[in-house]
Amino acid sequence: MSPLVKVENLSKFFESSGEIFQVFDQVNFTLEAQSSTALIGESGSGKTTLIHVLAGLEPPNSGMVIIDGIKIWNSKESMRAIFRLEKMAIIFQQYNLIPSLNVLSNITLQARLINALDEAFQYELISLLGLEKLLMKYPEEISGGQQQRVAIARAILAKPKILLADEPTGNLDNENTRKVLEAFEILSARYKTTILVATHSKSVAKKLDTKLQIESGKATKTVIR
Repeated sequence: MSPLVKVENLSKFFESSGEIFQVFDQVNFTLEAQSSTALIGESGSGKTTLIHVLAGLEPPNSGMVIIDGIKIWNSKESMRAIFRLEKMAIIFQQYNLIPSLNVLSNITLQARLINALDEAFQYELISLLGLEKLLMKYPEEISGGQQQRVAIARAILAKPKILLADEPTGNLDNENTRKVLEAFEILSARYKTTILVATHSKSVAKKLDTKLQIESGKATKTVIR
């Protein structure tokens, strides 16, 4: 498999009260097409920041991010927004559901925006993730774990080229975590999506192909199985 994602000499720091906090420094790695990778590291190691940089949401201080041949940070914000919509899906820790839309409309939102709604896959995901009884409810009427599954379904239904997931199973029990991982496997095998999952869970990490560890501002990639 050829790399879909190339990260070259990526550095990111924050400045606060005259002090500089280095998140990561001169990071290099690749993610192969149709691979799944666990992004691991201690809290505060920069996993969420790295996902935001890869997604074109937060600029690095130096270095290059190339996804599907596109130099993300050489592009205008409008072009990054189009790329995110058409080629990428992101699962945030905060869910980011639309309060004025019911569960079904939230699930189908990105797929509809890119004219790529697959109704058969939609109902397969809804059934797999146990969302059938929630479709007419609104985000404020369901639990945090249910909102997380809705956000996951929305991202997967878009059949993205790359899926970036930030602690997607953090609010889920073991059974729902298993279902989410099954949905990820379907996305990778059937639609050839490259998946990067930031996680603290060793059991989740073991289900993925490779491990990308962020530690002391550096990244180390190893094969899990």
